[in-house]
Amino acid sequence: GRPAMATRLSMGGVGSMSVSSLNPSPTPSSTSTLDSSPGPSLRQALVRHARSLASTRSTLLWGHRRSRAVGLSCLCFCAPIIVDPSVRWPLQALTSCMSDYVHTGLPSAWHTADRWLATVQVFLELARAAHCLSPLHAVLLAVPPLSAKFLGTSAAARGDFESYRLHHVLWHLIASAACVQVEYAYSQQHAARSPA
Repeated sequence: GRPAMATRLSMGGVGSMSVSSLNPSPTPSSTSTLDSSPGPSLRQALVRHARSLASTRSTLLWGHRRSRAVGLSCLCFCAPIIVDPSVRWPLQALTSCMSDYVHTGLPSAWHTADRWLATVQVFLELARAAHCLSPLHAVLLAVPPLSAKFLGTSAAARGDFESYRLHHVLWHLIASAACVQVEYAYSQQHAARSPA
């Protein structure tokens, strides 16, 4: 038969993935392959995220494949504005939509902007949660969205579009709901401390 031809796919500057374009099964290599193997460890995911902060590349292996569900879920980041009238919420929704829907799978500065803004938002919300909620409540609000984000990142590293889509939508939904709760608690704490 014909020899297998390998195609190299970029993973956002972090590594490469070998995929056989003629054989139905992935080509074994020392890097990840498109199969059902587990995604990256938490450490690997954090390293990949840190490296992606300086990159305009997409980390999605399937290229420009849009999901309306992901695009619509980006708008959830406007929800916290009901308790925190800050420009950061519509700005987060905008960068998320531009990165995750409009420019999904394509090189774009929107990916860099979204990664930086989302990272800053996560740390700010964790700090506010630690300041105004019990440790247990803060952990219960933080674990579900961060788990969804990790599972979505793992799915993207495996090339599993369906799992990525599900977990990325959950990341947007659960994270924005958690932000509403944190911002509400934060505003109530500050209102109680303010002189009448």
